[in-house]
Amino acid sequence: MIRTFFGTACLVLILAACGPVVLQAQEEGGEEEYVVERLPYFGVGAGYVRMFAFPDYDPINDVSSRLGLGSFSGPMNLDVFGLTFTPGFIPNLRIGFYGGLGTTQISRQARLQDTTYTRTIYFTNVFGAIQADYAAIQVSSAFTIFAGVMLGYGRNTLGASQTSNAGANFFDVFSGPIFQGDTATNLTNFNRFARALSYHVLVYPTVNFEYTLTPNIMVRVGAGYNTSIRATPWSDEGGVELLDAPSISANGFAAQIGIFLGLFQH
Repeated sequence: MIRTFFGTACLVLILAACGPVVLQAQEEGGEEEYVVERLPYFGVGAGYVRMFAFPDYDPINDVSSRLGLGSFSGPMNLDVFGLTFTPGFIPNLRIGFYGGLGTTQISRQARLQDTTYTRTIYFTNVFGAIQADYAAIQVSSAFTIFAGVMLGYGRNTLGASQTSNAGANFFDVFSGPIFQGDTATNLTNFNRFARALSYHVLVYPTVNFEYTLTPNIMVRVGAGYNTSIRATPWSDEGGVELLDAPSISANGFAAQIGIFLGLFQH
């Protein structure tokens, strides 16, 4: 009985992924007429997405120039992992859960009092989100175009550091005299670290083009526009606001390419 149950369950899943099915046959004038209708989209799996974000770098570059560093340009690459499935209560609706992380940075060498330092500025975006997609156009049983939106919560981080290339003593960075305003220490110790945080609600409407290479492998290419709303003011680790901060965010166009493993309509 158990074997029969699992066999039936597998058959149902296979049929759900098969695209067009014959619903009924009618006889008119001795001829058979078949009515064909495509089943709702079906898919469940886990995968990896590489996202290429193009935020507005101008506010970040203003900070970078003040530190004597270069300008940010090109895409900010994010590694995104997710789970996706069709819940079934709304035909062609798909739900996904995603988490992602990406960083872009610039470094250069700086010579201060006969010592070489590495000076770096970096911008990081971390997020977790839920995504709702609708199979808007089923071009074929294997090729589907989805329209959807990702909603989530994220954190942007802007940081800068400067450390001696010869290596810095731990307490030259976590320096009590510097924190206490020791002028002599400030004149001889140029190891520095600064970090600012801002939290936001993520809204990312997308269009995805997906093709199932096999019933177990699906590839995705898509694009959308990332928008941060209700962003908190930039602050330090203790939550103290940094006044007059520039309008730095991860807002902008973002493209993506991904691969998923599971069971998909094919």
